[in-house]
Parts: sequence; C-alpha cells; structure tokens
Amino acid sequence: MQAISAPDARKDDEFAAATENGVASLGRICTMHDTAVDCAALLPVFLQSLPCLADEVECDRIHAMLCAFIEG
Repeated sequence: MQAISAPDARKDDEFAAATENGVASLGRICTMHDTAVDCAALLPVFLQSLPCLADEVECDRIHAMLCAFIEG
C-alpha cells in the first residue's frame, strides 16, 4: 500500500501505470479475499488512489470494481 500511496507514485507514465496495477491488485484482493483481509481498512486506500488514467486496461477494471463496490 505504501507504493501506491507514495507522493511520487505517479511522477511519470511508467510509475503511474505500475501504481495503477497496484491499485487494481488492491481492489482484486478486496473482491476475492474479503473474508481474509480487512476491506474496511483497504477500501479507503483504493478510493484515494482514484482516478486512474495512465493504464487504460487497468482503468477499465478499476472502475468496474468501483461500481461493484458501490452496488454491493
């Protein structure tokens, strides 16, 4: 979580894409392992990492996860 929350996590396109992969992974952990982790502690980090703009593939997945979190 430190990597996606670091002040320079999006300082250039390469860092931003890697950061957004981390954000997507965090969302997947909350989705797939919600009984094993404290999602209440992880979701604020996920939300603070939005919006995602650098990695189009991960952006679509992240925004789909956001919608699922809101709906569910």
